[in-house]
Amino acid sequence: MSNSRNLSASLRYWSRWLLLLRVTAFCRQKKKEGQKMAKPNFSFSDRSSERGPVRLVEFEIPGGVTTVPEFAAAVAEIEATLPGRVPVFFSGRGPVWGYGMLLHAAHPTPATGTYDPRLGFIVVASHDERYRVGDIIPELVAA
Repeated sequence: MSNSRNLSASLRYWSRWLLLLRVTAFCRQKKKEGQKMAKPNFSFSDRSSERGPVRLVEFEIPGGVTTVPEFAAAVAEIEATLPGRVPVFFSGRGPVWGYGMLLHAAHPTPATGTYDPRLGFIVVASHDERYRVGDIIPELVAA
């Protein structure tokens, strides 16, 4: 039993290294191709949903490519503006790990969600009885 745990831990360790090497190689290739990496730009707007006011945070990555340190730095710059009394929903084309950073930074809010173009805004974390994980908010209107 102990050997299988060691093997499992070893496989996880090496698969993480392999992923890191792939990401590094991808970033180097994009730089060679002349595609510039960029920090994402964020915009904030207060909106209304069927359940009350919400804040919409939209982002765009210039050129469509960013690095982990650039995205993390951009999130750190806006982190203080995320927590508040209203739920925060995110929209933008970006990496899954970038969304993870944003959701973590917005954790103290009543609820957080992400946008899916086919469904609308999906609640992914909640501390408010008005919002449950998995709820779909079809649209947000300007406040």
